Amino acid sequence: MNINSATIIGAGPSGLFLAKELSKVLNVTVFEEDRMLGVPPHCTGLVNSDSLKALGSHHQ
Repeated sequence: MNINSATIIGAGPSGLFLAKELSKVLNVTVFEEDRMLGVPPHCTGLVNSDSLKALGSHHQ
């Protein structure tokens, strides 16, 4: 079987990183359910100070 394309579901940080890497050797399509990237903010994959506090970290 010869694979020449990939489909990525989700344009978050992991999905976009994977799409970028795979696009070096494959045709890539990315599907995202939201109209704007980073909205809602909990889907961005970013870690802010509130997230660290919730995990019990006191990193400043």
